[in-house]
Amino acid sequence: MTTTGVLQGSSAIDRVFGAVLDPQTWRNLLYLLISFPLGTLYFVVLVTLFSAGVSLLIVFIGIPILILMCVLLAGFAQIERHLLRRLLGAVLPEPPPFRNPPGLVDLMMAWLKRAETWKALVYALLHFPFGIASFVLVVTLLPLSLVLLTAPLTYTLVPLNVFATTITSFDQAVFCSSAGAILGLFSLHFLNFWAGAWRRIGGALLS
Repeated sequence: MTTTGVLQGSSAIDRVFGAVLDPQTWRNLLYLLISFPLGTLYFVVLVTLFSAGVSLLIVFIGIPILILMCVLLAGFAQIERHLLRRLLGAVLPEPPPFRNPPGLVDLMMAWLKRAETWKALVYALLHFPFGIASFVLVVTLLPLSLVLLTAPLTYTLVPLNVFATTITSFDQAVFCSSAGAILGLFSLHFLNFWAGAWRRIGGALLS
């Protein structure tokens, strides 16, 4: 007599609630939070150096400024590769080594002819709006979920208004807590999806 097969894979409960206990979820959240200051740093530094370098090309000093921008851009890309690997679990190969030619003009042209330079620039510029959106999503969805989830414990201490209605009874607070639990689970799954989408973008632009 043959034995019955055992279903493989995670259950529906694991798929719904597993995000709470999955360490990858919290690594994703950490990456999303630090993306805002990093994206701002990348954007400000690169835009400032690019503007200064282009405007000063006529007096030659713009060339070393643009070279510095390319060197910093490569450094930013390396930082991001490390973070994408460690926090988002991305698999990224190292770029080919860069060989410095003699002469400032040849060095600048070598950086500009390098495909990795332009892909890293696109990534760095996209990282700025991504970082802002990520920060707003995390600091909005998760605190709101927590406030609703803890309503039965806090509604008598701190006034809680939901859709212009003040929570004044325990039954209302329990309803808010249920809504907070649902919103919290949805938020974690959505933020995991958001981080996963950025991991794929990073894999395309930094590999």
